[in-house]
Amino acid sequence: MYSSFEKIPKDKQENILNICLEEFALYGYEKASTNRIVEKAGISKGLLFHYFKNKKGLYLYLYDYYTPVLLELFNKYADVNEPDIFERLKKWMVAKIELNKDNPVIFEFFKQLYTDVPEELREEIQKRNEVATANSYSMFYKGLDYSKFKTDIDLKKAMQILFWSLEKYGEQYVKENTDKDGKWTMDREVILKDLDEYIKILKFGFYK
Repeated sequence: MYSSFEKIPKDKQENILNICLEEFALYGYEKASTNRIVEKAGISKGLLFHYFKNKKGLYLYLYDYYTPVLLELFNKYADVNEPDIFERLKKWMVAKIELNKDNPVIFEFFKQLYTDVPEELREEIQKRNEVATANSYSMFYKGLDYSKFKTDIDLKKAMQILFWSLEKYGEQYVKENTDKDGKWTMDREVILKDLDEYIKILKFGFYK
């Protein structure tokens, strides 16, 4: 379906995709302009639609192209071998925040996929998000040690509480440390200290 685009030189592909990614990340799907995209990319609108058929096709291509890119980047930041659930959660939270800070455009694009999906894209994006979420959970749960949990704890509900708690902390930290221009600062030591305090409380409720 995208064979015409994938036949052009790799550097030209990446230039076009980066410009498209920035446009959608900045304006969202509905307000993104293909006119701005072709102007910055130095190509005609006819050629852009020859490559991707339409705006929807372009957007879905970006999703499929950058999903493995984001996963590869995350694997460089995160520790996938830590057996303790709380320590893995802590390391993954820090990795996610660091990844967000270093790659804000990619993160903003994917954030919109979970918070502001237009009706015409909803079905396709929902299917993709379900697969991506399942893969993420599968990767997270692999090799975890559950032996420290209290025997009367419902593990599924406990894990949901942990995810809710630490995800909310990450959202709050970014919100509180973002200036009016959308730039934000990250203090790794502060984050680790905060997470250790929250985890200490959670461990008291869940661990033997």
